[in-house]
Amino acid sequence: MPKFFAALLVSLAMIAGAGFYNYQRNAALDLELSNRSYANLSDADLYALIEAYTSEGAKLKRTLSGATGDPTAAMNGFAPGDLDGKLAAFADFQKRNERFKRVSRAELQHRVMIEALEHERTIRARGLDDEWTRIRRRVLTF
Repeated sequence: MPKFFAALLVSLAMIAGAGFYNYQRNAALDLELSNRSYANLSDADLYALIEAYTSEGAKLKRTLSGATGDPTAAMNGFAPGDLDGKLAAFADFQKRNERFKRVSRAELQHRVMIEALEHERTIRARGLDDEWTRIRRRVLTF
């Protein structure tokens, strides 16, 4: 009986050691769970926020797509001596360029925000926001 008990104890120690080693080895699986800015939001609020940012981003994209064309074409129709006309065209070009940069920046910020919100949504969909699921995944992934 003592030999059986010793073998059982050694087996349990080996299993526990292998589980601990595997748990530490799979710590990289939890990197995607760090920096979760939206972890405190409820599911309904998260989905509403995703929808709002998506619709706002679509509006910004439509605004950007309407700003295509050659912005310097307006400056080509002036006579060489028409300095006032060229200056007015250049000022208009600058104004349109600043607006384009502002809208582009806002659209990029919306895209980054949507990616972060979608990342949180996929974490929740996979059940990784549950502590026991996270531990089980780290221990049982080989």
